[in-house]
Amino acid sequence: MCLIHAAPPVSTKDKSPAIASPRVAALIPEMMHYEQIDPDVILEDAKKELIRAAKYLIANLQDPYETAWFMASGAKVEACLHTAHRMGLYGAWDDAPSNTMTAAALGKKLNAHPIMIVRILRMLVVHGVFEEVQEEVYVHNRLSRSISTWPFNHPMHGVLELTTDIHPKMPTYLETVTKYQNPGELGDTVNLFQFACRTKLSYFEWLQEHPEYRAHFDKAMLDVNAWFCSGQPMGLAALYPFEAELAYGTVDDDVVLVDVGGCRGQLLVDVHKHMPNLKGRLVLEDLPKTFTGVKAPQGIEIVPYNFFEPQPIVGARAYVFRHIMHEWPDYECKIILSNTIPAMAKGRSRILIIDQVLPNISGDVSAYEAFLDIQMMFLSAGQRKETQWRKMLREAGLRIVKIWPEAKYDRVIEAVPIAWSLSMDAPRIVLIVLLLIFLFLSPDTQPTTPAQKREVDALILEERQAIGLLNTSHYGDLDSQNQLWLNLTGFRQDDGYRWDLLPKVQERAREQLWTLLGPPGYLKLDGGVDERLREKVKGTPAEANIQTNGSWIVNLPENPTRVYQNVTGIVRGQWIRSAIDDSTAHSTLNLTTLAPQVPYITHEFNRNVTGHGGDMRIKLNEKDSELLATEHGSVREIRAELTIKDDNSSGDGWEMTLYGVHYPEIGGIVLSTTGEKFPGIFVLPHLMLSEHTFSLARRLLTQTLPVTVDNQEASLYSSYTYPWSSSPNNPSDMTFPTPHCEYIVYLQQHPAEISGSRWRGSENTNTLSWIEDELRFPTGAPLPNIPLMEMTALIFSPDCGFVLESKGPPEYTPQDATHLTGPKLESYMRLARHWILTFGVILALEIYLLTRQMKDTSTPSTRSRVSFYTIAMMAMGDGFACISFITVSMFIDAAFIALITTAFLAFLCVSFFGMKFLMDIWLEQYPERQERERRAAAANQPPTTAGPSPAVIITAAGADTLPLPVTARRPVDTGASPIPIILPPDQDLDAADTANTAPTQPATRTTLGSARREMGALYTRFYVLLFVIIFLSLHATSWPPTLRSTYTNLLSFLYLSFWVPQIYRNIMRNCRKALRWEYVVGQSILRLTPFLYFYTVENNVLFVATDRTAAWVLAGWVWVQVWALVSQEVLGPRWCVPRGWAPEAYDYHPVLREGGDEEVGGRMPIGFTQATATTAPAANTDSSSSPSSSPMANSAESKDNGKRTFDCAICMQDIEVLVVSAAGGGAPAEGSGVLGGAGLFARRMNKEAKEIARAGALARVGYPTQNIDADYVLLTKLLNKVAIAKW
Repeated sequence: MCLIHAAPPVSTKDKSPAIASPRVAALIPEMMHYEQIDPDVILEDAKKELIRAAKYLIANLQDPYETAWFMASGAKVEACLHTAHRMGLYGAWDDAPSNTMTAAALGKKLNAHPIMIVRILRMLVVHGVFEEVQEEVYVHNRLSRSISTWPFNHPMHGVLELTTDIHPKMPTYLETVTKYQNPGELGDTVNLFQFACRTKLSYFEWLQEHPEYRAHFDKAMLDVNAWFCSGQPMGLAALYPFEAELAYGTVDDDVVLVDVGGCRGQLLVDVHKHMPNLKGRLVLEDLPKTFTGVKAPQGIEIVPYNFFEPQPIVGARAYVFRHIMHEWPDYECKIILSNTIPAMAKGRSRILIIDQVLPNISGDVSAYEAFLDIQMMFLSAGQRKETQWRKMLREAGLRIVKIWPEAKYDRVIEAVPIAWSLSMDAPRIVLIVLLLIFLFLSPDTQPTTPAQKREVDALILEERQAIGLLNTSHYGDLDSQNQLWLNLTGFRQDDGYRWDLLPKVQERAREQLWTLLGPPGYLKLDGGVDERLREKVKGTPAEANIQTNGSWIVNLPENPTRVYQNVTGIVRGQWIRSAIDDSTAHSTLNLTTLAPQVPYITHEFNRNVTGHGGDMRIKLNEKDSELLATEHGSVREIRAELTIKDDNSSGDGWEMTLYGVHYPEIGGIVLSTTGEKFPGIFVLPHLMLSEHTFSLARRLLTQTLPVTVDNQEASLYSSYTYPWSSSPNNPSDMTFPTPHCEYIVYLQQHPAEISGSRWRGSENTNTLSWIEDELRFPTGAPLPNIPLMEMTALIFSPDCGFVLESKGPPEYTPQDATHLTGPKLESYMRLARHWILTFGVILALEIYLLTRQMKDTSTPSTRSRVSFYTIAMMAMGDGFACISFITVSMFIDAAFIALITTAFLAFLCVSFFGMKFLMDIWLEQYPERQERERRAAAANQPPTTAGPSPAVIITAAGADTLPLPVTARRPVDTGASPIPIILPPDQDLDAADTANTAPTQPATRTTLGSARREMGALYTRFYVLLFVIIFLSLHATSWPPTLRSTYTNLLSFLYLSFWVPQIYRNIMRNCRKALRWEYVVGQSILRLTPFLYFYTVENNVLFVATDRTAAWVLAGWVWVQVWALVSQEVLGPRWCVPRGWAPEAYDYHPVLREGGDEEVGGRMPIGFTQATATTAPAANTDSSSSPSSSPMANSAESKDNGKRTFDCAICMQDIEVLVVSAAGGGAPAEGSGVLGGAGLFARRMNKEAKEIARAGALARVGYPTQNIDADYVLLTKLLNKVAIAKW
């Protein structure tokens, strides 16, 4: 192979073999003795690679026509193999005196013609079976010997001979029956076996009818088991850790293992033999005829069973299907599995499918696997890839838990029902409570199971070996250019990682350090002068400062580098693809080799950045890390949470946790993820930029890593978590593991610039370190403007093969981007506390305005004007703020006091003042809602025919009915007859004086009870809606950025529409002055301020992306609402509402006539408000002389008309009433209907007022209190009558 590889390529045009022939001729004898090589000493992966290379070599060297004839002879080869078997050719050498035999000797021994022997052996020799050492002289070789023992020299040949007769008919079958569709997808159709054998029986039914073939089949299955067990001491028991996985919590009476369709039970025999500690019963199931005349093996129970019927064994720990599913198409496999799922015990049972899982690439498929796939086509079945297994099992109602590593072509697929993970037996209220507990409390980690402990023990052993390798390795041991590799997962040559990009990434990181820090920083990076530094300073003034001994640099600035020593904080910026990223497509990683213990559910990599740019955020934390200071430099551990976004990421982007080291003197940071296929933290020193930093990092990690591993091992028996997990949530047991890209991050801090003249100068060289000390341990000293941290980032993914950089100078202008910037944690917390307290002040001002408005809105009339929904929307926002502050306070200790104080103010605003105001408004507007309900019910009733009603009728229900609208036409008093006044008995004073009035009955409790029930429903609806909005907002954090931004803007717009309900109520009730102007303006400004802050301020405390356009829209929308309220106050509530769009309003300000005491009502035209809207009779020709002429007509005819101001006893404010002069200048007769009614009311009110005054005087001098209630009722009646008189 080496000679051929070294030979120069030969042109296809030049057929002369002069150059290659000597080398090939020398190689052929060596290759002919290949059987001297023991294949068992070659690693399986290397063996596959060699076979693949040999196939590739043959395909490229062999003539295409020769290859075609080679493939076409497959059926002939199979026929020759069977003929040789029937002739006894394989055993002809058994008693031969030598290893060689001639064709004549074979013919004589086998009673066959020598030429026939030669023709059969000729085909076999061409295909590598037997070897012809001389003309017609043959010897056994490795392949012929193996065939002589398996599979053709035993009952397996019966099965193969049967299928040999079947498969030649496959082309006709596929063309005529399936129309080239996959047979397994066509349902219950004729399969290839039935088509070729012309039978309606299935293959296994046919075997029952042909005992000789059935015997061959059963014997063949046993021999296949023997072949699978060859070289395996534990036999089939080695396929799966039965004892480790199933023995936990099992007793002797439990059924631990059911081998479904297990033939003679070879699997159970091996388990019983090699796992004596496995408690429980072993059950073997198969068709009844399989067990005819067969004795049950020791320790195994036999149960006749057809797996197309319900499974009789209930609650077994595992149901095994070995080499079953590949004999049945998908739709029948689903039937088999669906018969087993109901018998499984939740949380205990599992299904184990032992079968082949084909590689995704056909080039990786072995000849045996490909042969078996086509072989099973005669049953409309076949072998399956992992994706096909997952699809079929998912459709059957199963979820794959794990696919165990391959053992001689077979793998074990462990599955459980999907319904187990989706069951919701608990009531919904319990689910909600559990959800709240999950959100606000940290659940205790469950103890690890024995199987998990064994896995973790193996992981800890690998970690200790990695630490040992780190101790003995040197800088430069990882060098892909010189073929130097580390014996760790991901760092081997054949793992397929892009380590060829690492030198370019490291050089780019050095260039960034040189650009930012210059020679001083580079000197500290290398720990002295080296060739790289000499090359850097060549041609610069610094070159002259290098001493001849090359050990140090003189005349360098003595001031320390102005970088933060502790970089705990948050930096943000934008990323772009680096010029190093060549976007070269690399081969797909073999995840089965890299992480055989992890059953990935997909081969699509998470965290794979495919865009050309986006946002990134890094949260750095080194608060609890110890500084390792040596005479050569200092270093400390650091932890970071990286969030990176591109067009394909969802929510906040891809989040991951990285661990690494920080060099405070130069501000350099190197971070890496760590996972099952990438031990980044253990190889981190090899990723450093110099040997000096490699030594510091190795010295630190060899001290800290063993301690962490010891703690990891100690927590194994209590609650285990992986200490270097790259998942932010640190799951110890992933239910659905997916592969993800690994990251290596290089950060370089920029020198900090301190603003302010008093802080500049040589005397303040230590200003930055002093600022850090004051921030961490405050003494109250004044601080300058604290500079932000600024960093350059370089991100490299070795497995996904991309390189990213932070966006900024010098490639981009500062206006475009400035790399990664952000505050230190202490500075950020100071800013956060200031804004939290500012928000607290806003809440306090809101409470102040609300209390003043509640005091001003203390009467039924004023409360009826306020919109309930306006106050409810404000309270909803305060409740959202309260829950948010309480939740955040649980995670941020540094701002706990400020957060909890602000949350308490928000709680006061919503629970005490806001809900109290809502209750008052709700109760006051309850009769109005009842009236609307009555009207709606009346509108739904069928209309009834009624006769004409009198002009004015006051019924007993008159106190509950409102007068006619102001737009209704006024009746015209013709003087012909008075307008009648009809009073109910309880309002007739004369009847009251002459008869004994029954005591007034108290109001029924029905109305009050209904109001209380509605208040309870109000509380429930309010808080349910509040928590729905909160949970929806939490869920929105994982949405794509566009959808999340739309949701946020929409929610903000709806919240800031709180004045819309008030505008609507003003229109519907035709009222004004519902709210104080200081309340309207103040609440608008205060509630809009937080939105303007987050929408417009770049470096806000939540790092929310700004949107100034949305901010202007929200501010403009609030401004429009306020001006709508102003216009309603000045121009009228309905100034912009067309007539007929709103219900007609009522006239609370009737027109009074001049010439009497209008306020008392002596001249009050009560008939105007009580008469029906009818037109004047046609006989009324002189409507202008009528005392009941319309106000507009009177106003037009008299210049003396004007307005008078009255003190309203109901609305508690001054109102202006239009007053017109009486017609003819005289007062109407007292006996007229209009004025008679007013006089009657006046007399009654005067009399009742005297009684009330008398009752009050008696109460003050000790009048019995039992009469005060009756007096109060009398006073209430009087006020109602005053209201009617006013109307």
